[in-house]
Amino acid sequence: LKTMASADHSGKIVTWASPSFEKESVFAGEGNTVTGLAFKDDFIIAALASGTIRLLNAKTAVAIAEIGGHSRIINAIDVHPVLDMFVTVGEDTFVNVWTLPSEATGQEISVTLNAKVDNAFLTGVRFCGPNMESIAATSYDLDQATIFDKV
Repeated sequence: LKTMASADHSGKIVTWASPSFEKESVFAGEGNTVTGLAFKDDFIIAALASGTIRLLNAKTAVAIAEIGGHSRIINAIDVHPVLDMFVTVGEDTFVNVWTLPSEATGQEISVTLNAKVDNAFLTGVRFCGPNMESIAATSYDLDQATIFDKV
């Protein structure tokens, strides 16, 4: 079975079992609009309009962490296909790469890249390259992507 998630302007996140689309769990919102959702294994990573990142466990329906990820709205999020990390961009013009926590290794959430992209309204982000070792950040007002190598 696969799980999918949906969210609304109040910040409420609902997980659904696929293919039956039966409701699995509900995470109450706190009035902050969810601007992006991503899955990585059992984690749901929610980006909020407040700049906050909520990390939730989809299997146990428990909130794991809430961190101040950006000083303004988070516009995009992507998860690495292999490594336990994700990337966010926000209206604060920053690209942040985060590690996911791991009970097995004792790894805590941490920032591995915090880069400012001057004069850019960042609207998209993606791990890319032959081994997904780079990050491309796109902006509304530029005709080129900003690339960060070997993250």
